[in-house]
Amino acid sequence: MSFIEGSLSAASASRSRLSATESLFPLVAAAIPDLTEFWIEGGLPEDLPPRYLFSLARLKRLEKLNTIYSGAVVDHEALQCISHMTALRNVELRICLDGIGPSDSLQLGEAFDGLTNIHISGSIHDIRRLANDEGPEGLARRGVRQVSKSISEAHIYVSAHIDSPDISLGDVLQPYLPFREMASMEMEFDHHIPCWNDEDMLAFANAWPLLKSFFWSCGVPDPLPLPLPSQPTVAGVVELARRCPRLEYLTLPLLDVRTLPRPRDVPPVGHKSMQSLDVGRYIGGETANLLDLAVILDVLFPRLKRQRCCIRAKDGVSLENTDADCLPVRMTDLLLRRFRHAENCSTEPQRRTHLAH
Repeated sequence: MSFIEGSLSAASASRSRLSATESLFPLVAAAIPDLTEFWIEGGLPEDLPPRYLFSLARLKRLEKLNTIYSGAVVDHEALQCISHMTALRNVELRICLDGIGPSDSLQLGEAFDGLTNIHISGSIHDIRRLANDEGPEGLARRGVRQVSKSISEAHIYVSAHIDSPDISLGDVLQPYLPFREMASMEMEFDHHIPCWNDEDMLAFANAWPLLKSFFWSCGVPDPLPLPLPSQPTVAGVVELARRCPRLEYLTLPLLDVRTLPRPRDVPPVGHKSMQSLDVGRYIGGETANLLDLAVILDVLFPRLKRQRCCIRAKDGVSLENTDADCLPVRMTDLLLRRFRHAENCSTEPQRRTHLAH
């Protein structure tokens, strides 16, 4: 049985919608006791008390329960009730565990023993708690820990203003660090430039060795605010190159190039996966040694020189773009293009390294 959006939203008043919903679940359970699939997509009121889901526990043969996009939120009490539905094989729920103390056990039933698929929406803290609450002898043996650890893709969108300047990108991403199979991390901030540094980038690189794409964008005002929150340097990019050999796409709004390592000190890690390095703006680019920077990037990511427009400015890299903030990015890109052309035409492919010495 499934309900698509609109099926449950005919009533205009919230109270009437609640009354209809309050009657719906017991009626379904009573009328179709052998129901095996129950799915609602949209239409439930946001203030639906989770207790209305309790009547579904009477469906002893229910194998698939999907309310993740219905609008209903499953709290701890409702989750406990669902966890005793032993016929379940496929569960998709939106959870909120705010009503239970941080040190209290979830005390879930045995229903999760037979799950073959679980899809949970909610805060990352609640998802981790569901995976780890009962330790290796609890949810681990039920397979939930294995599913949780297999999270490989995350999208984070922050549209609200963040008043505290002390909240760093490391703070935002810290709950995601245990997911060792993370392959794609995308973040967008509308109104905030969080601080972060090379230590944060090193932590990400150590946590996600299988990372293929790291995308971060934020609303960067022009001119840049002062004081500017700390941002990673080329040293952080070096750590990503060393520890994430599968990294193909790296997008950063800002990169601090005021201090650069000597090109001869940059380890030739032989990174062959990187295809696109997209930097919006260089901090200190107007005074940095862009030739050294280009050589460093070429040594770190040799495939970049075989890509079209590997590093681009926020407004493009056309010759008509003379924005002073974009010029350092554009000039670095032109140098990398020159390296590529020189290697294609020269029998001395290593000579570009000596240019910076």
